[in-house]
Amino acid sequence: MGLALWAAHELRNRMGMELLSPPDVAKASIAAGCGFLPRGEESQTYSLEGTDQVLVATSEVTLTGMHAGAVHPAKALPMLHAGISHCFRREAGSSGVA
Repeated sequence: MGLALWAAHELRNRMGMELLSPPDVAKASIAAGCGFLPRGEESQTYSLEGTDQVLVATSEVTLTGMHAGAVHPAKALPMLHAGISHCFRREAGSSGVA
C-alpha cells in the first residue's frame, strides 16, 4: 500500500497527472480498439457472459474509452491521466498455460 501511495503522490504532484479510478468493466469494442483482442483459449481478457462487456486487463482500456469518438483541441493536449484499477488478465504460464 505504501508503494502505491508513493506512486500516486509522484504521479499527481511531480508529474501533474490527474488520478482516476476507472471502472473495471468496458465494452468489448473499446478493449478490442486498445489491442485486447479475444483469441479463443489464448484470450487474456475475461468476457462477461451474455453481454458485450469484458473485465479490463489494465486501466488504459477504460481511460481510452472515456475519450472514444471525441476530438480534442490541440490546446487541451496532452491529457495527463493515471488510472488506478484492478487488472483482470490471464498471465502466460499460469495454470500450466505456456
